Amino acid sequence: MSARLENPVPDPLEGVFQNVLLPLKVDAFVFNKAVCDAGGKDADSQKKAKIANISQPNYSFLRLDQQYLQSDIINDVDLHNAFPAEKNSRFTDLGTGETRVKRQGVYIHWTMPRVYRSGGPSKENKDDKGQQAPQYPEVPTRWLVVRKIDDMTSVQPAEARDSGKVKAVTGWVVESDRMWDIDELGIDKDLQVDVSPFIKTAADGIDLKGQAEVFIGAKEKAEVWKETWVNPKPGMPLDKEKNKNRVNLSLLSSSNQLFPDYQPHCSNVFSVVDNFEFAKDKYLTAVSASYYVLGWHSKTQTDLFQPEDPEQELLDQTRTELLSALNIEIKGTVKKKTKDPRALGGGSEEPIKIPDSINNWLKSKVPTLTLCHGAMYSVKWNVNKPPENIPADHFAELVNGTLPLSVGTTPMDALMAYAGAHQGDGTAVGEVERILKKMEEALLATDDGVESQAKASDLLYNWNYLRLDGGQLFHFSGGENGGKPTIPDDKRDSLAALNRHQRFLDSITRRLQRLQWRMFSEWWKFVTMYKPKDDQIKDAAAEVTKIRVAMKDLKDELATVKGQIKEIQDNDTHNLFLPGTLPAFQQQRDPTLLVGGVKSGWEPDYLDPLSIRLDLQLGDPKRRPALQKDGWEDILKAVKEMPRNLQESAAALLQEFVRLENGRDEKESDRVLDQTPVFHDTVGSPLTAPPELRSQGPENPRWRDLWHNTQPWFPLFLEWEVEYTHIDRKHWSLYENKPYDAVKARMHYGIKEGVNLEEIEELKDVKKRDSRRLSGRVLILPQPTFSLEAKIKQLFESTPVEKLNDLAPIEDRKTIDRDLHLLEFLSAPLSGFNSHFVTLEQGNHVKPSIKNPSGELTLLVEAERKVIGLGMDEMASIGVETDVTPYGSSKRSNGRGYPAFKNVAHGQFKFVRLNIIDKFGQAIHAIDPRITRTPQKVWPCISEWYQPQAKADGKTPNVIETSKTPEDKPKCEYVQVPPQINQPTRLRSTFVMPHEISVTDPRTDKTEKKPSWRAANEWDNPIWGWVVINYANSGIQFFLKDGTFYREVRLSGETGATASPEWLPFKKPDNPEKLHDEVKQLTLLIESLLDKDYLAHFYVMLKTASAVQDPMPSAYADYTNALIGRPLALVNMGWALELATPEWESHMANDVKDYKRLLKSTEGDNNNIYDFPIKLGDTERGYDGLVGYFNAKPRTNLVKGDALDLLNFYSHYASGTVAQPTNVSIFKSDSHNIVQITTRNLPILNASYVDPLSAKTSNEYDQQLDECLVVFGALVNPFNAVHGYSGILPIKELRLPNWTWEASMGSMTAFFHAGPVLVADDVPDFDIKRQLRSGVPVKAVEKPEGESGVRLAATSMNQWVWLQPYDLQKPKEGASEDEEAVEVYMPLAIDAPDLKARLGEGPYLALEGYLQMAPAVKEEQGGNGL
Repeated sequence: MSARLENPVPDPLEGVFQNVLLPLKVDAFVFNKAVCDAGGKDADSQKKAKIANISQPNYSFLRLDQQYLQSDIINDVDLHNAFPAEKNSRFTDLGTGETRVKRQGVYIHWTMPRVYRSGGPSKENKDDKGQQAPQYPEVPTRWLVVRKIDDMTSVQPAEARDSGKVKAVTGWVVESDRMWDIDELGIDKDLQVDVSPFIKTAADGIDLKGQAEVFIGAKEKAEVWKETWVNPKPGMPLDKEKNKNRVNLSLLSSSNQLFPDYQPHCSNVFSVVDNFEFAKDKYLTAVSASYYVLGWHSKTQTDLFQPEDPEQELLDQTRTELLSALNIEIKGTVKKKTKDPRALGGGSEEPIKIPDSINNWLKSKVPTLTLCHGAMYSVKWNVNKPPENIPADHFAELVNGTLPLSVGTTPMDALMAYAGAHQGDGTAVGEVERILKKMEEALLATDDGVESQAKASDLLYNWNYLRLDGGQLFHFSGGENGGKPTIPDDKRDSLAALNRHQRFLDSITRRLQRLQWRMFSEWWKFVTMYKPKDDQIKDAAAEVTKIRVAMKDLKDELATVKGQIKEIQDNDTHNLFLPGTLPAFQQQRDPTLLVGGVKSGWEPDYLDPLSIRLDLQLGDPKRRPALQKDGWEDILKAVKEMPRNLQESAAALLQEFVRLENGRDEKESDRVLDQTPVFHDTVGSPLTAPPELRSQGPENPRWRDLWHNTQPWFPLFLEWEVEYTHIDRKHWSLYENKPYDAVKARMHYGIKEGVNLEEIEELKDVKKRDSRRLSGRVLILPQPTFSLEAKIKQLFESTPVEKLNDLAPIEDRKTIDRDLHLLEFLSAPLSGFNSHFVTLEQGNHVKPSIKNPSGELTLLVEAERKVIGLGMDEMASIGVETDVTPYGSSKRSNGRGYPAFKNVAHGQFKFVRLNIIDKFGQAIHAIDPRITRTPQKVWPCISEWYQPQAKADGKTPNVIETSKTPEDKPKCEYVQVPPQINQPTRLRSTFVMPHEISVTDPRTDKTEKKPSWRAANEWDNPIWGWVVINYANSGIQFFLKDGTFYREVRLSGETGATASPEWLPFKKPDNPEKLHDEVKQLTLLIESLLDKDYLAHFYVMLKTASAVQDPMPSAYADYTNALIGRPLALVNMGWALELATPEWESHMANDVKDYKRLLKSTEGDNNNIYDFPIKLGDTERGYDGLVGYFNAKPRTNLVKGDALDLLNFYSHYASGTVAQPTNVSIFKSDSHNIVQITTRNLPILNASYVDPLSAKTSNEYDQQLDECLVVFGALVNPFNAVHGYSGILPIKELRLPNWTWEASMGSMTAFFHAGPVLVADDVPDFDIKRQLRSGVPVKAVEKPEGESGVRLAATSMNQWVWLQPYDLQKPKEGASEDEEAVEVYMPLAIDAPDLKARLGEGPYLALEGYLQMAPAVKEEQGGNGL
């Protein structure tokens, strides 16, 4: 015991020495022949739960010998011989046929709280980057397990009761950290029940060969147990002579994920078996008993409430802060909530007065100790009978009967598929499922707008993918002017260079990380290779050398680019460049399996803050019963061996255990200082049992610490196996899937129309299919089950009442509130599913290095393989990239000529094994584990993503083999895997700018500039023109990117298409030569539209898009040009399919190398390359901003100012569904340059990757990256994003920043041609001072005295001006077109005509000109006034 506990620091605060009483959930499992026999020989009993054979982790597989090493130390649970009991090795010694009597009895297991399952930062431990490494708390290592017989008359046989050999109270002490070598264990020890296999940590010393012979755990009778561990005094070393061999025990440092929760793996560590032996080889046959567990830290310095530094007298923080950090609260001090009918568990808070004694305890920094405790009352043992209620049997019958399985992309997706299939079946659960299906999209977006719901529906797809680091991007932190980043010119180059270097660094880092795993892969493949031959050694050595050289080159590049980044950042003394993130790389998630109707074993409040108590909250000591006889004296002997500061607390808890045995009629006290244990309640009832056995009423509540004659059910992990069949890519197509009318069509991959999979030759014969089996194991965690209630609660609380009533009426909300707990399900991903496609395996395996709790790696000398160049330096370079192992030689080809490696998976799979295993080894199976010629089939509910299409009849699923139910109805046994890239990828989208690059001719060594594209920087404006439809004149107006009017094309004239002169009615800019490149592409577009058919269809297409797309934002209404038409921006955009690393390759020995590739090669055949179509924009989604696009010319044909193929314009609005212009004759031509976008003409993207080793500098890397972009010239709605739909990655948005269009909008205004207009008064003479000029905004004209305006009817005089043309001089003879225009314009006022009828004197004047709206005050900011 430490000195600070023997002599506590004096503290005037009351109650500071109170210990922390931490609750445990205790479960009791009865194991006998009747339980193990479930299944038997009766046909109906085959569907009952089985008891799995004990399968402990085999640490022999950690040996670095080829014949031992495996990718997973835990074998799958084998149920083939799990029943009857005579065949089950857990119950019967198969060598002798004798029953393992000592294994029969009650198994007690206690679930470790969350506080011991998560790591926290440690000030002591730093990783190699100087950051705090996580520290995992050590768990209590001493456990006092007490058995109290409820009624001595229940003891059988009678001789045991009458002989007095059976005491009412018996106890054992478990030493969880006691370590044994196999030679220390006697022959009477059962290696599967009395001890648990364990791996020593790096701190304990590593001996891989001896790991199979190391065990932990010990159990001793309480009356004889003595504590042998001696806590060292501060500053003194550990006395190893006095302390037996121990391990530092923490849950997360174990290599076995199942270790703390799977009872067969933690015997006498976190569980014990009570076999009721009362004399040698004599056992009780029946008894009713209650169990109590107390746990504490033998090493007091490892207690949660002790300082890290043993020399330290006080904690670093107050207990309040420590409780918050540990997610712990004191029971009874938390504010309660009153019920709110709107939400689950919502409401107003009721204040609680916390006593001063507890407040003082919370303020203190004095260390204290933790004492864990938990109880299970009234456990009934009968050697010949099973428990009355076995929930596992009920769930086994359910899974085998109704097959309540579903497959989706996420737990929510799988749940919605399950709910959709079972809704409206007349049950309470069916009603809950109906309501959930109705709220499916609202669980992601609470806005009730139609488009918002459509966006939410699209967002569902984005959850289908894992997000991986995409790199860093720096932004300027300076102020803004009108939304545009105001970056000083001298800083732009620095910021651009910084981002180039950062992109290069990120690419190098990803490449290095992949090479680290490649080095591990070569190590693994070699150490698992059986007797490698000389050529195999040579090949492996060459590969290691290749990786080592590449890593060295990359590290050199990394050092250089880090120096360049540091130099720029050092010069950024004002911290103007702030880091951000680039879009993530993504990869398809493993499918998620949901098993409906099967309850999770995790307590419903497991994820809530843990409620602890203090000593002073145990209530009035006068109510505590005495512990003086019937065996209690033996228990108190063990209590006296505890740390002195815990002994009084332990005695009080034992007294509480006895008092509460018959205290269930007591009402829970509202007094903070009188609190019962957490699990002495009815939270989570009704119990997991068949419906007819559930008690939901208050008259018979289900207590969590009462056994209720019911076997526990705690599903812990799921083992799965599927048969996957690959379907050739030629049979797939990207199509618009519309599962039901309420949703927008979605781009999705499916089998091509007209293809019947059962008729494809290579799929007909089972022996010729490209099929193989994939399998895995996954823990069943609490999050998927409990997140549903959290999501619904969040939705109800955040939605206004009026919207909430539309979404879920009050009756639906009451139904959810009342019956949601009835919707029981398990949900888990099929972990490792996608890894198998790239020949990788997941599992617990040996690694060439061991990671200490501090984060430091310790290399294993015996892991060296110098024969192939893998020495200590090479192994150190691997780092922590050792999580997954390559197939290597552990797997073999199916012998049918198909590669196991699938860089892109596309096929269908069916389940062939599906077992759910609980913490005590109870197993339920969806498929009969016995070998048979007619294996059992399962027909899961399948979500939209994985659902096969129907055949031509609209009913039968288009699958490899059509299966039918016993009722002869077609069912879908197969789950469809649409094409997915099986390595991290992202859909890159960016606006691009014309650019010139330097290209060196290798033959002549000459360098020249060539046009190209580059990604736009944040300060670049990618808009190169504006298009505005002029409804008044049936024309289209074109503006420069700054809003300067350039030209108009109208549906008029002899040819049907007429273009106005350049710039008119405005004066030609003073420096038109500077605008040459900018105007050239716009000029070419206008010239292409002088074809009347092209123009007519273009015009109708614009009208259609304007009618379909979302209304313009309210901010646009402030601009005057809002009256004439929607402005559309001309931009250039680039799209690419970017891999995070080089294309992955097969890691299976002797795998077939001939497979379809992702990346094009500079050498060889590129015909066998994957193509991926992409759909840009969507006509059904009004929030999409794309009107259409031109393809860019090949880079070899690029000309400055002429980069787009203007012959065809691709649009979703090409068909034209709105009224056409009056002059319909223009549509008689068959030529059509506006092409309707369909799935047959989508752009094609190929995967791309730029290897940083191929670029000498970050400039070269960026240039190669930009060359991967597929460029389009696009016409877009500037207010909405353009969306890219690939079917293989999340929907990608590309949006113009607001500043790119705000200034241009201020320079454009309503403007159209008018006339001829007949007026009586002549216009005034031209005044050069009033000439319409570029850059001068048009204002309402103030008429000089005596001047009259142009009289026009039906105009608002103060909003419009008349632009009058004047012919100042005739062009000179022989003048060129480029000479000064002879026509100029002057703004004139508009007068309203009076209503008097008169015949004025002639002559009358016919005027032609333009009407223009004077801009609003906020728009007077330059431009040409338009």
